[in-house]
Amino acid sequence: MEWLTKWFDKDNLSHTADILSVIGFVITIIGFVVTLFVFVTIRNIRSFYVFQARVPDLLDKISEHSTRLVKYNKLYDKSKPDILLEIGQIEVTLKSLKKKVSKEIQASIGKTNKEIISYKSNPYQDQFWKIYVSLQQVKQEITYLQEDQKWESK
Repeated sequence: MEWLTKWFDKDNLSHTADILSVIGFVITIIGFVVTLFVFVTIRNIRSFYVFQARVPDLLDKISEHSTRLVKYNKLYDKSKPDILLEIGQIEVTLKSLKKKVSKEIQASIGKTNKEIISYKSNPYQDQFWKIYVSLQQVKQEITYLQEDQKWESK
């Protein structure tokens, strides 16, 4: 107990306070670093499971959209109202998908959205087909990403 009274003696009190301040500061910095690590780890785990759970359904929807686009392309002139409806549904699917994928795939989704905007302002069959091609690119990138994640999780 003698050391305790020595530490808190009036003459050493300022020195003791300085030491305790430094110790508290170091512990605070360590706690901050641990918090950041936990935050990043949880975010990565959440992203992985959201991708695994939701993206396959959205990929199926993209496949369905693609199938309908091919059908509408064959009867383009008669299908214009259906095409606009389908494009609206594609936009919603892509918007949902964009939140769940990497930046590289987000760029492809952005390209597809630009093709859709271009078609809406210039509704010709060639521009319509560019939407289909761009949608296929997004679909293929997601498929490859899913395959890569299967290998990474093993």
